[in-house]
Amino acid sequence: MDLCFIKKSDPRKLLAFLTSRKDRIGDILLKRLKEFPATPYMKFLLETSDGQDRISIYFSNFKNAVKGQIHTFINDLREIGYIRAIQGHQLEDVWRYTLAFKQAFSEAVLEYNAETPHEKGKINIEDVSFIHELIDYGNYTLSFSFIRRRDEIINRRRNQIHQLNNYAIQVVSIFEEKSIWDCAGSAVLDIFGLSGSFREIRKNEIQVISKILDGSLPEERIEKILYKMDQKRDAMAFDTDGNQYQLRTEMEKESFTYILAPIHTGPFPVKHFLLIHDQGRIFKFDKFDRNLFFQFCILTGSVIYNCKMVSELSRRQEDLHKLSRSLMTVQENERKKIAGDIHDTLTQTLTAMGYKALLCQELAEKNIERMKTVKGSPIKGRVKKKNTSPCKKLSFLLGSKLRHQHGVV
Repeated sequence: MDLCFIKKSDPRKLLAFLTSRKDRIGDILLKRLKEFPATPYMKFLLETSDGQDRISIYFSNFKNAVKGQIHTFINDLREIGYIRAIQGHQLEDVWRYTLAFKQAFSEAVLEYNAETPHEKGKINIEDVSFIHELIDYGNYTLSFSFIRRRDEIINRRRNQIHQLNNYAIQVVSIFEEKSIWDCAGSAVLDIFGLSGSFREIRKNEIQVISKILDGSLPEERIEKILYKMDQKRDAMAFDTDGNQYQLRTEMEKESFTYILAPIHTGPFPVKHFLLIHDQGRIFKFDKFDRNLFFQFCILTGSVIYNCKMVSELSRRQEDLHKLSRSLMTVQENERKKIAGDIHDTLTQTLTAMGYKALLCQELAEKNIERMKTVKGSPIKGRVKKKNTSPCKKLSFLLGSKLRHQHGVV
């Protein structure tokens, strides 16, 4: 933007006006701001000491711009636009402040001119035009910085969501626990751009499951942080002074050194944790990051739990198959034993009985009187075959087909 408008006014007259009417401009400005909707940005300006300081800084830099130090004013607004975009304020609220300042300036000029007897001392149209152009130029710089930073934030968040979706698609198809932890480790770096590690507590000992660029963090410090987790085992955040905060979606603090979150992998005591950091440096973790982080932890825990259930189901199915095969083996062995006993004992006994019957028949023919004393009718040669056939049939039914087909005993 062309800055030639700076030469259109008398800075001494404007400085005299701004100095004498500073409090009046401030009163009118606050009155105008209170007429706007009570948005978070308006509450910040009106109800906090930081907001009041910000109004004072703006007015001081504005006076310096009138003196000719315009770049101080412009650079400050460029930085403020960047900050307001990060804080999540609406650009409309920033514009409302500019509008309120213009209105306060114009009203104060009317009062000042009414009280000034000499025309040379009054604020003329060129002075007002200069002030308005200066305000507009500052507003343009702030808006451009705000929009550019907002676009960067939108693109970053879009990429984070895309990376989380990719991770979800990839991890749900993995059924090996170690591979899941490795995949999750890569996702932490892709989604949040941070380092860290997954840890597991086994019998009061901390074991590393997967690392993400974790080399610069001392193990003693990691264990100290992990053991600071309270019995509730909620996600915790730590700052450079070692202060501990419960990590929540809604919280004012956004700058941390370490974050430690539990990974709930089942309806049993929490054993897995995710520790993230930026190689010992302070990193910003805003509301969007925290919300995405909680979703990531829930997804990872659910996938690990599902993997455990699939592994347990597979193990139990294998145990069931082993048991079934064992039962079949026991049954087959029992059948073989019974069939063998029938074949080796009962059949032989009945065969012997048949031969004894034939012997009795021969004796009876030689000594008929003695045969008459034997109870029952005379036994003929067909006794052997008649009495052993049911035994063979029973042996066949109890034995396996393979045994009878191939002669396996």
